Amino acid sequence: MKKSFLSLAIASVISVGANAGVNDLLITEMVQKNYGAEVGSVEITNTHATESFTFTDETAAFMWGNGKYENQMLTAEGEPLLTGITVEAGKSVVVLNSAASDEYKQIITDNGGAFVIGEGNGNYSDFYLSGNDGFYIKTVM
Repeated sequence: MKKSFLSLAIASVISVGANAGVNDLLITEMVQKNYGAEVGSVEITNTHATESFTFTDETAAFMWGNGKYENQMLTAEGEPLLTGITVEAGKSVVVLNSAASDEYKQIITDNGGAFVIGEGNGNYSDFYLSGNDGFYIKTVM
């Protein structure tokens, strides 16, 4: 019995360490939308050496609007923006606002990246960065 319990404990530690987690994600670039500009974006990179990371309903993207409002980023259908998005080890996904040009999207894919559009559902859940906005990822329950 002791051997089985010890084996289970060791296997749990090894398997947890082998999977990419939210702590392996790094916001590597933010581009703020200026008046007249069409691009506002955030690049999220998975820094894990070997494992991909898939966003679930428990890991969500938020904007800290005007330095005081916490707004969860949603799809046009009202679902969490990044749910189901997988970021491969060493790769990035770019969150774009809905005004991003096809040329900008093509540059991302030509460089091996992926993107998702932060359309929102009209309740401060769309993706527009300005000088006093922040972006972060957190675990929600």
